[in-house]
Amino acid sequence: MRPSRNDPCPCGSGKKYKRCHLAADQAEASARMAEDRAGEARIVTSEGVSEEALAVAKEYFAARDRGDGPAQQMMRYVEPLLGGTPSEERLNRAIQMGMTFWNLSLLPTDAREEATQKIEAESGLDAEGRAAFRQIAEMMIARHEAMFPELHER
Repeated sequence: MRPSRNDPCPCGSGKKYKRCHLAADQAEASARMAEDRAGEARIVTSEGVSEEALAVAKEYFAARDRGDGPAQQMMRYVEPLLGGTPSEERLNRAIQMGMTFWNLSLLPTDAREEATQKIEAESGLDAEGRAAFRQIAEMMIARHEAMFPELHER
């Protein structure tokens, strides 16, 4: 059991633990935690979790730990919509549009067409705007399929 900060140090020096070995023990604990993070991810699951689901979870956490989690993936995905150095408003709009295209990308082809038509109808865009939307949607769906092929294996 580890002593509290103000207890005598267990090394027998007569000093308080906080003035003797606390810093060294904390550094050692930090080093152990870093070793744990560098090794295989340890995930505790409930009974009945499939190996496939466990593999997906491990990949999710590994991607997040290497800086490629969902937020980073979304930012890479919406890059073509940003157009240079975006203002905060343009960035938010690009992310909203990107999320729309991301969700369209995940739909089966027939449902995708129906959803695209519904978005066009509700957007209030004129014919030229709808044509531009459809062109961008097709480009972003193709981008999604190229960037995340594992999500399109049906």
